[in-house]
Amino acid sequence: MQIIILAAGLGSRLGKGLPKALVPVCGKTMLQYQYEWTRTFKPERTVVIGGYHFPEMADFCSKNFDDVILVENTRYKEQNLYSLLAAEKFFDKDTLIMNVDHIYPVSFAERVVSEFGKVKDYAIFADTCRQLSDDDMKVFVNNGKVEKISKKLTEWNAGYIGMTFINRNFWGEYLKAAAATSENMKEKAVVEMVVQQLIDNGHYPSVINSDGIVWYEIDTPEELQFAESKLGK
Repeated sequence: MQIIILAAGLGSRLGKGLPKALVPVCGKTMLQYQYEWTRTFKPERTVVIGGYHFPEMADFCSKNFDDVILVENTRYKEQNLYSLLAAEKFFDKDTLIMNVDHIYPVSFAERVVSEFGKVKDYAIFADTCRQLSDDDMKVFVNNGKVEKISKKLTEWNAGYIGMTFINRNFWGEYLKAAAATSENMKEKAVVEMVVQQLIDNGHYPSVINSDGIVWYEIDTPEELQFAESKLGK
């Protein structure tokens, strides 16, 4: 399998003047947390999508990782579907797609490592216990099927936690849904909208459950401060 880390964002709400991926959390960048977390899976390939301040990303990756393939997304000011599509030539393996701004415990990686082989087409990672805010990606599951995924849902029973797994044989369907999403949503297209398009096409994802783990999403200074207060202990 391979890992694709979406790391092109500006992180403007954090106000650091750095690519979001390079913002430090307790002395370690978000990108380092994600890279280290994925070593449990022993990936064949790790692809990082950079964009904002790309030369800084290239310098950082060359100094810190000896096996990362760095890809540039020149459309980084648009939403993150275009980061993923920048890596289209690598869509030939079972793939874990990750947002860079989440920090998960190693114990969670150890728990889900056996789950990937059970995924027929694709899977989303979701939490049914976490209280969600307006800015969180919400998921509605009915009779065991994921029917809706959107930040705008008024009824939900789970929350997406920033990761999607694609079986290598499903990339053709995924790309068709991504093309439709891009055509409909233009610069606002995000990868979660592709999941909704797939659902609308009759392709329902498996769910890899993250209940019971402590993890952090870092979008704002307050979230950064909270994560550091916990991780620094």
